[in-house]
Amino acid sequence: MSSVLMLAYYFPPMGLGGVQRALKFARYLPEYGWRPVVITVKNVRYYGYDPSLLDELPETVCVERTESLDPLRLAYLIGNKSHSDKAKVTAGPAWLRRICFPDYQAGWIPFAVARGLRVISREPVEAIFSTFPPASAHWAGHLLHRLTGLPHIADFRDAWTGGEFERFRGDAGRHLTERLQKTILDTAACITAVSEGIGTQLLTARPGSVVRILPNGFDPADFATPAPTPHPDRFVLTCCGAFNTARNPEPLLRALRRLWDRNPAAASRVEVRLAGAAVGIDLAGIIRSYRLEKTLFPLGYLTHREAVTQMLEADALALFITSDTAEAMDVPTGKIYEYLAAGKPVLCIAPDGAASRLITAYGRGTTLSPDRIDDMANTLETWVAQHIQGMFPVFPVNTPSLASFTRPFLAEQLARVLDTAAIH
Repeated sequence: MSSVLMLAYYFPPMGLGGVQRALKFARYLPEYGWRPVVITVKNVRYYGYDPSLLDELPETVCVERTESLDPLRLAYLIGNKSHSDKAKVTAGPAWLRRICFPDYQAGWIPFAVARGLRVISREPVEAIFSTFPPASAHWAGHLLHRLTGLPHIADFRDAWTGGEFERFRGDAGRHLTERLQKTILDTAACITAVSEGIGTQLLTARPGSVVRILPNGFDPADFATPAPTPHPDRFVLTCCGAFNTARNPEPLLRALRRLWDRNPAAASRVEVRLAGAAVGIDLAGIIRSYRLEKTLFPLGYLTHREAVTQMLEADALALFITSDTAEAMDVPTGKIYEYLAAGKPVLCIAPDGAASRLITAYGRGTTLSPDRIDDMANTLETWVAQHIQGMFPVFPVNTPSLASFTRPFLAEQLARVLDTAAIH
């Protein structure tokens, strides 16, 4: 079996959505002839830890954890080592972002490269795979490619240029970022991206690049547990994921307040569960401001297994994308594929974009822009009435029509990319 060196800064026991892609690739690639050797960082100061995710890895997968001089690792070493969602982890001051190039994790690059060379000297490594963010992972992958001649596959989970990763940089910083991205695109054997929007942006930046779209997805094994018995006395609407300025639940709260004001009987049956860490917003304060303490229940950060259980227990699911940037609209949040697999109608509060189009294409709910508050209230009122009458729709869990979004299928597609790169 060939080995692939996988550079993934965000990897379990860290939690949240950013680790799922690398984790699931590592879990399923051995079934298609590739043994991952993962290079990641040691424990850092982070607001979401989920050690149970490591149980998913087969014994053949090797995980190498390195030291780092990046701010999150240093904060862990010298400060509060809390792994709870109460640990305040933010983007940090703008000046620090300007001096850490290409990003905060620049201090990880020398350690990742040194460990990569050691692994390559002892393992039959035939390809290097790095996943962004952070950009430092791509730069480490590029350096290993230059030092060893092994093909480099660069994976984009987000847009690198033109989005939030350039937000704190001046003109000189943006120019350097574009140069660095062009270097990666020029030298990578293949580029993989989670969406057509990112793929198009990369092809525009470097025409002729080999780009493969490998979307995020869901693991059927996570949804093997039978759905629980419905709760006829209340209508449970659940949202899973991090809450921040780009994914702010406030439009839903405004709609619920409007529903309470005009139809208290319907509103009193609604129970909203917010399963995830709040980062950069005062979620409890927002809930108080709309007097919805008896309707909305923040559950805080949950492990992935707990989050899936919440999806399956819900009557419906809610998704928030309150940013109207091209980046936010081009990248469907990874959680949306698990929503589809859960078989529950989705209230997608988002501008027209990849996420809303996916919900519409599969007929899995209602999509509304964040300013359509009355329509949200109307939708909730209709859904509650259908629920009372026993007519609320339920879709099959993990239906065959979603097969192209399953993690094993996507790992097989990545294996074919690795096969092609290794041959050349």
